[in-house]
Amino acid sequence: MMALIPVIRGAGGSATNWEGDAPGDCGRLLAVGDPALVPVVLDILKDTKPKLDRAP
Repeated sequence: MMALIPVIRGAGGSATNWEGDAPGDCGRLLAVGDPALVPVVLDILKDTKPKLDRAP
C-alpha cells in the first residue's frame, strides 16, 4: 500500500490512516481521490471503528 501513496497524492488525492494522521504500518489506509472527502470518510469510520475492532 505504501508504494501507492505518492501516486495517489500525485494525482491530487489524499492518503491518511483512519485517524487522519500520516499513514504508517497500522494496516488501516484511507485513500481518496478528492481530499475534501477525508473529513467525511473519517466521520463515517469513527462511527464504524468499534464494530470493526470487535470483528473476528
